[in-house]
Formats: sequence, C-alpha cells, structure tokens
Amino acid sequence: MAPWRARWTKVLIDPLYMGVLTGINVAYSLLLLLIDRVTVYWKETFFFPIAVIAIFISLVFTVDMIVHFVVLGPHSCWKEKKYIYYELLLQVSTIALIIYAMTSNLDYTVDGYFTYISLLFLLRCARIFFFASEVESIRLIMETSRMISKPILGKFLFIYLVFYVYAQLGALLFGGELTYSEYHKHGAPPFYYTLNFNDFGASLVVLFHQMVVNNWFLTVDQYTAIMGEGSVIWVRIYFVSFWVTIVLIQLNILIAIVLEIFGSVADQ
Repeated sequence: MAPWRARWTKVLIDPLYMGVLTGINVAYSLLLLLIDRVTVYWKETFFFPIAVIAIFISLVFTVDMIVHFVVLGPHSCWKEKKYIYYELLLQVSTIALIIYAMTSNLDYTVDGYFTYISLLFLLRCARIFFFASEVESIRLIMETSRMISKPILGKFLFIYLVFYVYAQLGALLFGGELTYSEYHKHGAPPFYYTLNFNDFGASLVVLFHQMVVNNWFLTVDQYTAIMGEGSVIWVRIYFVSFWVTIVLIQLNILIAIVLEIFGSVADQ
C-alpha cells in the first residue's frame, strides 16, 4: 500500500474523525427540526442561510465520500464501509432537493423544503450507528443483536402460537362473561373490566397482562368470581398453565438464548 494511502486510511478509520462528522450532522439536523416548527415567515427569513449551510455540509460529506472511494476503492467500501453507498444516495437526494428549492417559487417550496431537508439529514444521522460500532461495548451489543435475529424470530413465532391458542380458548371459555354490570357486581378493581375475552384482540391484551405478571392474581380472582364456584379449578388451571408455559419456560429459554449468543460474541 502506498504511504499516502496508508496515512489517509488511518484518518478515515479514526473514531475522532467519524465522531466530528457525525456530530456536525446531528447538530444541523436538530437545527432543521427546530426551524421546521416555526412559522413560514421565519422559514423564509432563514431560508438562504440555512440553504448555504446545507450546501456546505453536503459538500463536506461529498468530499468524505470521494476520499473513501479513492483511498479504499469501491470494492473495499462495499465490503467494509457500506454506509458510503447509503451516503451517496442521500447526497444525490439532498443536492437535487436544494437545487429544486432554490430554482422554484419560494412561496410554494419553503415549507416543504425544510420538512424534506430535515428528513434527509436525519436519515444521514444513521452514520452514528457506524461510529458507535467503533466502541467495543456497543459493537458487542450490535453483533449480538445481529446474530440473535434468526433464532429469536422462531422463538417469537412459537410464543405467538401459544398466545393464539390460549386467546381462542379464553374466548371460548370466558367470552361474553365479563360485562360492565358483572364487573360492578363483583367489585373488581377500577378498569379491570377491560381485561376481558370478548374478542380476539382483548384476549391477547389479557394474556400479555398475565405474561408480565401485572397483578395477574386479581384477574384470576375476578374470573373465578364471575364463573362461579363450580368453575374455580378450571379457571385457575387455564391461567396458571399459561403462566407456566410462557413465563417459566418460554421466556427463560429466550433469555438463555440471548445470554448464550452474547457470551459467544464476547469470546470472539
């Protein structure tokens, strides 16, 4: 590798260099969001200064992008710095928007200009994830999240199937039993009448309430009172079996998967 290329490569991978560029972009994005909330009069007043700053910052990122392509090469950028191609797309969009706004009727474009330019610069803030990946602890979390995606999706699917079966069973057993009048008759806590099995969506809410163990014994007591003395054992079997299946078994397996992958990533 040529000496000049080695020097520039060291600069491009320096976290301080990446942090400065990311900080400039984040600060400008916050400024755009602030201006986007003011009246059209103030937007027209600050339009040209903001447009000049936007052009300058876009030029800075354009130079950064060109240097990456020259020093590292397109192939290396694709393998190691994929965000450069993301930056290329944002640059083309930003420059096209600035040219359109400055050559069109200002009265009709200024409001939309600030909205779209804010969005473009916010999208560029995604670079902060690449900057954060240079920090070892954050890179460990990001790599764990990437590796965990496939096994955790399968586990989420199984948990949803359990929710689906219990929601349908709950609607069959308790559907229509908990009404506003029944709720007041048995003196349940406030708003607990919303935890009913009268439709599929409400059934899922009740089961999620059970999964996070949020005063779930009050819900069980409410249904045992409504269903009567003869159904107490079946009501408790329904709720306790769901709690054992989801909380004691499935969620613990899920946590074990996360910890195992996190440990393997940390070792690597």
